[in-house]
Amino acid sequence: MMSIMPDKTTTLKVFGLQSVRTPSYTGFDVLHQDDDLTIAGNGLFTGSMLGSPVFSDLELYIEDEDRLYLQDVLFTVNMTKNIVTTAVNGKKGTVKEYVSDGDYSVHIQGLIVSDDYSYPRSDVATLKKLLSHNESLKVLSPFLEIWGIYELAVSSYSIPQKVGFQNTQAFDITALSDQPIELIIDA
Repeated sequence: MMSIMPDKTTTLKVFGLQSVRTPSYTGFDVLHQDDDLTIAGNGLFTGSMLGSPVFSDLELYIEDEDRLYLQDVLFTVNMTKNIVTTAVNGKKGTVKEYVSDGDYSVHIQGLIVSDDYSYPRSDVATLKKLLSHNESLKVLSPFLEIWGIYELAVSSYSIPQKVGFQNTQAFDITALSDQPIELIIDA
């Protein structure tokens, strides 16, 4: 496992966010749970609740296989609830019936940066292998932990080139949260 540690200034420049002052979770410094909300190691929750991007660490891996640690990725977490609407004759609007929460949709943007100013070929190859895997990926992230997300099913990804950065590879991943299902067979 190789540690990828881009400079925060480089990360902000590549995404065109030079003037943004954003909170950052540094390392896996989750301290404790408080009313279903994870508090960071400094004792303060430093991000917004749902849908706001925050820099955080991310580790993607396949059990007993490849692992890739990425520092300072940008997350957006969204959820659509499953609600059945029924029109009632003679009534304005509809009747809403809550069915369940949907899956979280997770959008991840980040950079793989090599320290020696060469293209990070081996890390990009590992990322490609992970993204091409046909099962959910295990994930570790202080930010995703807040939402109870430990597995992601990758639905799409983009690996764009950036002008002027030979040692940097940007990536953009869209995924859905996944939870293992245990099937019990009665004999």
